[in-house]
Parts: sequence; C-alpha cells; structure tokens
Amino acid sequence: MIVGLKRYMLTAEVIRSARMKMLHRARSIRNAEFNNPVERQFTAEQIREGVAAQQLGPWLAQSLSVNITRPSLYSLSVDNAEAAQTIRHAFDGLPAEQVRGYRLPRRNPEREEQTALYVGGSEDIRRRLREHVGSAAAGTYALNMQRWCPQFDGVVTVRVQSFSPEVSRDCRQDLEDSLWDTLQPIFGKKGAR
Repeated sequence: MIVGLKRYMLTAEVIRSARMKMLHRARSIRNAEFNNPVERQFTAEQIREGVAAQQLGPWLAQSLSVNITRPSLYSLSVDNAEAAQTIRHAFDGLPAEQVRGYRLPRRNPEREEQTALYVGGSEDIRRRLREHVGSAAAGTYALNMQRWCPQFDGVVTVRVQSFSPEVSRDCRQDLEDSLWDTLQPIFGKKGAR
C-alpha cells in the first residue's frame, strides 16, 4: 500500500469543493450581461482584395461604439453548405505551414450542413477579426482568409457580441465553449489556448 495516497484522491471534500466552484460558474453565466450581437457580411472578393479587413475597424467602431474595447465573442460563417465545402477544399489544398509561411487553425471533422467557419473570443476584437478575414502575423493561428479565400457564391457573415466588463474570463470561456458546441465550426478548437 502506498502511504499518503488518500490525500491525492477525490475525497468528499474535494467533490464538494468542485460542486461549489461549478455552482459559482453557473451563477456567473446566469448573471452575465452582454450587448446585442452585430453582424456584417463580406463577399469572397471583398475578402481576397483586402476590403473586408479594411472595413472591419470602422464597422466595429460604429456598431459597438463604447463597447468596442470590451471582451467579445465572435463567429464567422457562410450561408450554405456548398460554400462551406468550397472553403474546406481550398483549405485542404493549401501547402504545408513551412512552405506557405503562416499558421492556420486546425480543420475539424466534417459534419452535415456545417456552415460555421470559426468561433472565438477576444479582448481585442478589431485585431482578431482582421487576423481572420485579412492576414495575421506568421506565428499567429488565424484563418488568414485574404491569403487563400476561394471564389464561392454567398457571403461570410461576421457576428460579434460584447460582454460587460464584469463578466469573468472563466464565464466568457464557458459561453464561448457552449457556442462552439452549438455551431460545431469547421476550423479552430474548443477551449482556451
């Protein structure tokens, strides 16, 4: 028998503590305040030509107003499964990271009628969305769509919803994870970095 093993096991006290932490997090979500979502659509051509990346900042400043500096959740999606398939195929045909010179998020398993491209959260929403629809620094995991976006019929819809400053990082992450579970995006990963 190993001496001292009991102190590392799930005792009634440890389980009670976990329950209390989960209850606190659930209450945080219930009490969270956030603003109405805003959305903007961009064509593949606007993304490829850099127009989308240029227009993001002014659109966010106008739409979010004083809330632009608050932490936000965001999603990028297309309006139909055919457009999603075209984007998926273009992504799959890209050269390896060493050849292309920039990082991309992982591609998730295919799901029927999947149209969400990416779900995330950010404390600097302007920068983060520019990294996705424009281009990011070489070491940053982002969609970098301006670099490789294929031609497709339809639009990419960007949705953003900002939080009140009092919402904790854990609460924001729980909400982001729930949105990720609901939308099942084609790219990226669930959870904090």
